[in-house]
Amino acid sequence: MCYIIVINWMLTESMEQIDIVCLLITHLPAKLEIRRNKILQYKAFLIITSSKNGAKILDYSPQIKGVISGMPLEKVPSRYKNSLLINADEFYYKKKNDQIANTLLNLTPLVEKENLGIFYLGMKGTEIIYGGHKGILNILIESIPRYLLPRIGLANSKFVSYVAAVYCNPDRPATPIKDVSNFLEKISIDRLPLSWEEKSRLHTFGLHTIGQISSVSIGAMQAQFGKSGSLAWSLANGIDERPIISFKQNDSITKVFTFQFPVVTLLEIVFAIDELLDQVFSDPFLGGKYIRALYVRVDIPNENRWDKVVSLKIPVNRKALVLDALKDIFKATNFPGPLESISITVLDMVDEFSVQSNIFGDVHKRKRIREAIDRLKIRLQIDVPLYKVMDMEPCSRIPERRYSLIEFVP
Repeated sequence: MCYIIVINWMLTESMEQIDIVCLLITHLPAKLEIRRNKILQYKAFLIITSSKNGAKILDYSPQIKGVISGMPLEKVPSRYKNSLLINADEFYYKKKNDQIANTLLNLTPLVEKENLGIFYLGMKGTEIIYGGHKGILNILIESIPRYLLPRIGLANSKFVSYVAAVYCNPDRPATPIKDVSNFLEKISIDRLPLSWEEKSRLHTFGLHTIGQISSVSIGAMQAQFGKSGSLAWSLANGIDERPIISFKQNDSITKVFTFQFPVVTLLEIVFAIDELLDQVFSDPFLGGKYIRALYVRVDIPNENRWDKVVSLKIPVNRKALVLDALKDIFKATNFPGPLESISITVLDMVDEFSVQSNIFGDVHKRKRIREAIDRLKIRLQIDVPLYKVMDMEPCSRIPERRYSLIEFVP
């Protein structure tokens, strides 16, 4: 496997010029699902996300070929139509991804999470701490669980280091990429950081490799694909000036209560929630802060689950207020089976919250509207499309010209 090779790799002088390392964990969601359910390692399965635009592929098992992330479910080759479908547990994947990123952040101050399983690390200046680049690579590999089979890519740009990690060859030692243009020439355009729709259009135009994109003018790419086309052309020509943007470490509080036997009565459920909230509010990390949003997850037998993001009307620091809100939710919910466990994660915390009167009433109203919009963003996970109605030509004979919707900015 690639991680064994990196450990045994003999360094060359050119390695001293490498500043960017890509640590890649291919098919992270699929590996996490197999880790939770060992039977899946012998089955072909697709992990899907659902939205109003239909189901899309998030990840898939090693047995499946010819499928890429972001592909609509209906576009999957017919030979995989009977594959097992697994609803994506995105919160779980993100939590594990964040745990890996936090571990890497303890090794170097520059860590960027581009996507699930893709991490860019700025290693410049850490050679003294870890005894050279070989020591850096060894410590990176040792910090990742072995079942995830991490790969390492070495280059002076983010995209080239990512591609190098993807094509980490177990038959020869991993080496830094020197001749970027030759290295990228035959690589599929599916490796570019574009949406599935944009990749499909590139294939339609007969552009199947990165080398073919580099032979097209940047104007033609921009005309068809806009900003994404410009990015694709630059990456294809070895131009990648994107810096590593390190994430801000954001530790969350997660508490889990597992029942000895599956339960169905509200009394037992409320008892478990009460115990969990005791643990949450006694956690030193909360430190007197106010809770604004929670993530509640319930595990049900036969691989079922129920989850919900609970956005509180105002930030609170009293257990009784949170307990009342969760009680109402559980009372109104019909679960498909008995509950095996309940977990609560604090998603958003704020410093001490207070409301001060203002002689300008309109200012106070606008502040409350902004806070309501923030809560909606947390709950809906999208930018909230709020508009206000403005008079344009109230006396016009054409109804459409009388009023207009203007984006509301409080």
